[in-house]
This record gives sequence, structure tokens and C-alpha cells, in this order.
Amino acid sequence: MKITNKCFLDCEYCHEQSHKNGKQCDLEMIKRRFSGFQKGTEIALGGGNIFLHPKLLDILHYLKNELCCITNITIDSKTFIEHKNVLKGLQNKGLIYGIKTIVDALKVTWEWLSLIGKVMVDIATFDWGAIGKHN
Repeated sequence: MKITNKCFLDCEYCHEQSHKNGKQCDLEMIKRRFSGFQKGTEIALGGGNIFLHPKLLDILHYLKNELCCITNITIDSKTFIEHKNVLKGLQNKGLIYGIKTIVDALKVTWEWLSLIGKVMVDIATFDWGAIGKHN
């Protein structure tokens, strides 16, 4: 689910058409949208840049604690690198499970790919046994 259309990267090819003046999805609308989901449903959150959503933590806590959902996120590679410690903390708290990062194919270099690989190794502390605790 796209929870924000706000992003400061200004990629001219953005398929989400996100931009610096993008709007945020209202928390109450998100709650209505997910209210019928079954326990253990897997959800993917994306945007724009989800870290720009002022209620991101509220959304993640709601999905985990109220709905017992398994939440994954999609973020761009720049945000992935800049927020690696936050991502690791969110994973350690069980607020997110999977992280999909999108590498900008037009600007990618071997150094950039190497850095992303190092960050991925750094946050790869996920306890796969925890998935069963959500059933």
C-alpha cells in the first residue's frame, strides 16, 4: 500500500509520480483499509519515501499490535543507506520484516552496489523463527 506520495529525490522516471509536495495517507484511512485483514496477513508499505510519513511508527505499531500483520517495506537505495540503523531497529522490534530496496539503474556504480551490499549484511539480523509467533 502506498502510504505517502512525498519524496525529495525528484526522479524524472518515477513510476509512483512522487514529489516534494506529495500527500500523506491519513492514519484513519489506513486503519479502515486494513480493518478486515486476517491475522498474519503480509503487507507491503511503500510510497514515495515512507520515512517522510509523520505517522509511520503509528502505522507500523497498528499493523503489528492490532492486526498482527507481517509488514514489509519498499524504499529507494539512498534512503536504505541513510536509514540503515533505523531499519535495523524496526526489524529488531518486529515492526518490519522484509525490506525491498530499489537501485537507481541510471546512477548505479560498482561502489554504490558494494555499499548497498554492506548495509544489507549489516541489517540482516532478522530472526526467521519469529514469523511463527504471529499466527
